[in-house]
Amino acid sequence: MPKQQGFEFTHLEANPIRSVCTISTHDMAPLRLWWQEQPERRQRYYVTMLQKEGRAPEQLPAHLAEEIIARHLYCPSMLCILSLQDWLAMDMELRRKHPQEERINVPNDPFNRWQYRMHLTIEELLAATKYNQKVRTMIQRSRR
Repeated sequence: MPKQQGFEFTHLEANPIRSVCTISTHDMAPLRLWWQEQPERRQRYYVTMLQKEGRAPEQLPAHLAEEIIARHLYCPSMLCILSLQDWLAMDMELRRKHPQEERINVPNDPFNRWQYRMHLTIEELLAATKYNQKVRTMIQRSRR
């Protein structure tokens, strides 16, 4: 959600230091679900923000999720707050099979009641050494 009118997407490098950057919140579709549900916007984001050519893939591949997360980590915002679902989007083994299961809340559904639960145990997440090293490296390199 860009703060400036007339822009569809936020240019993260223009964020002021006293700001918060995030990909999604509890009331929004997480990254993979947004990517799947909004094909026209997905294509515009793919071409304009990620500066890729051709058609955007229908399902968000792990390497593009990693690139999007890295762009958020490297922006000037003082805080970068990313949901677990968006972090896990970087790993094909750890993320949920269906992006619809990653949604925390549907604001217009009074019966939704924040049904999201982490599908991994803490032990499984700790055992994902390759993934954890990737996250650690991204955080260290971006100085977060």
